[in-house]
Amino acid sequence: MNNKKVIPMTVPGIGGGQKQSFDISQAEPKRCAVCGSEFFDEVYRIGIISKFAAGNTLNQDLQVKFVTYLCHQCGHEFGKPVPPLDSFSKN
Repeated sequence: MNNKKVIPMTVPGIGGGQKQSFDISQAEPKRCAVCGSEFFDEVYRIGIISKFAAGNTLNQDLQVKFVTYLCHQCGHEFGKPVPPLDSFSKN
């Protein structure tokens, strides 16, 4: 019996976004750089592109959203650099 958990995914950049099957048991777990938790919440960062911005030919403000991940335990944003500890003690 095959116990592999295979999940089909569309992978950008591989053949123009072809579906590939991956064994999710081979995925490397990621942990929060601050507290070490392995649980994250998917959230959105919202931005506005001004109607006056170069390249905005629609002549209206545009709302854009970016997906990011926050640590469920401490709220640190995944992938964001962690400041060195000595930077907190300087006045």
